[in-house]
Amino acid sequence: MKIAFFDVTDEEQALFGSLISKQELSFSHESLTRNSITLAKHADVVYVRSFSQITKDILSNLPRLRFIATRSTGFDNIDIEACQRRKIVVSNVPHYATVTVAEHTLGLLLSLTHNIVDSSQQTKKGSFKEGPLSSEISNKTLGIVGFGAIGSQVATIARGFDMRILVYTTHPTSSKAKKYGVTFVDFQDLLQKCDAISFHVPLTQETHHMLNMNNIALCKRRSILLNTSRGEVIETKSILWALDNGVLVAAGLDVLENERELKQSNHDCLERRLMKDKRVIVTPHNAYHSHEALETILRISAENINAFIRNKPIHRVV
Repeated sequence: MKIAFFDVTDEEQALFGSLISKQELSFSHESLTRNSITLAKHADVVYVRSFSQITKDILSNLPRLRFIATRSTGFDNIDIEACQRRKIVVSNVPHYATVTVAEHTLGLLLSLTHNIVDSSQQTKKGSFKEGPLSSEISNKTLGIVGFGAIGSQVATIARGFDMRILVYTTHPTSSKAKKYGVTFVDFQDLLQKCDAISFHVPLTQETHHMLNMNNIALCKRRSILLNTSRGEVIETKSILWALDNGVLVAAGLDVLENERELKQSNHDCLERRLMKDKRVIVTPHNAYHSHEALETILRISAENINAFIRNKPIHRVV
């Protein structure tokens, strides 16, 4: 079986070579695009990251393709309907960075409330003048949008900081409310009552622009916005408007709405305005990026591929 790996480092290449035996493997540091598609022309299996856009057009140029292994939990970069029509199996890596992303989320919140980035930069320039006053997160209200593995882990950590926690989810249960010490509310209530709001939902038709120009004004004044899910969940111009009008005091973003285009072009756009705003901390979609999470990603990815080779696919999304 021919397996084409994209977006892999030399170290990852060596690991996959040891975990997947008796198959024809090829490796590329590039993402799977129209420019690199010849590397997968005869592949039965492709392994990709979220940077690779597996469109209908890409799939049409891969006639032998039978299986896609994505190293992410999300799979919005893959045309799922086209895969279903072609009977191409798709497997993801569920829950690989639950603790890492949750810790990153609270790290963004603490960095913003305690002015850590600005204070560090000021001190490195030689100024020991006290910066702006910080704010405690203890006894503040955190709103969590989405209550899967990551959202519930954020709640667990936040409770350690004595935060009150409101949650919006499409699947509230009394058992979860009791287990995690949270209160389930509707989305509008959450926006109105929380000092900080953190998004942990997958990108779907229902969650696209879930927070937007029509509802962001409902947020509690001078609240903090956090997003470590997908950039498209929040309309970019609504964040800028809320910052400029005192609705939001700050934002911590690990994802941006058009981050793929940002990586490929230097053109001016709303996201670049966010990146330059001193009230905003932006990290490069690396909330998942820990030693522990990467080890899990690679191990489960190899398990997914080996399971397909045995004709017993696991972690299927298609």
